[in-house]
Amino acid sequence: MRLPLRALSLAIILGTSSLACESKPAEEAPVEASDQAPATEEAAEEATEATGESAEDDENAEVGEETVEELAQGQWVQSDLYAVRFRVPGDWNVRRTAEAVSATAPDGTTTVLLAGSESDSTIQAAINDLKTEVEFKDINFDNSGLTTINGMPGTRGTGSAVLVEEDGDREIQFLGYAVRVGTNNVTLMVFSDAAMYEAQKDVIDGIAQTLTRI
Repeated sequence: MRLPLRALSLAIILGTSSLACESKPAEEAPVEASDQAPATEEAAEEATEATGESAEDDENAEVGEETVEELAQGQWVQSDLYAVRFRVPGDWNVRRTAEAVSATAPDGTTTVLLAGSESDSTIQAAINDLKTEVEFKDINFDNSGLTTINGMPGTRGTGSAVLVEEDGDREIQFLGYAVRVGTNNVTLMVFSDAAMYEAQKDVIDGIAQTLTRI
């Protein structure tokens, strides 16, 4: 049976259109695959970053745990006069005077000093009041502000100074707290040789955080 020429042309056009429609998805498939590739690479990068951050957090946690464990095995240094105490490692040397109590590391590089203060306004004034127990000069404060430590309101500050000693002056860095305990103003100062401060920072912060009422 022979088709008219017009019908044959129409059939050819419809067949060509059908083939074109069927071929389009095959052309789009590689595009979709290429769009997904960057997402996979980004996910891998994020996973790597997360692993690095996790390792850093674990390392910091281990340092904190070691400090807590060392202090837990240490000794309490108590001031009956001011009704407070703090904790230091067991091998630190404790010294008491009529108005103060202190503890020093065996190597002499780090010291904790607790004494009363006439000042109830700023940490700067409170640190200056400690000159009755130790001699400082060239005191500089990096920062200071209000704080509360174990329920005791007060101020906190960090800075540097020069400690005057018979064997010669030495540069130190310090962490200080001036707190109100009942009717008393009490100052806790933890200081270390400037060259050793960063290495001892966890211990210094840990000791300060043990300051509590008796």
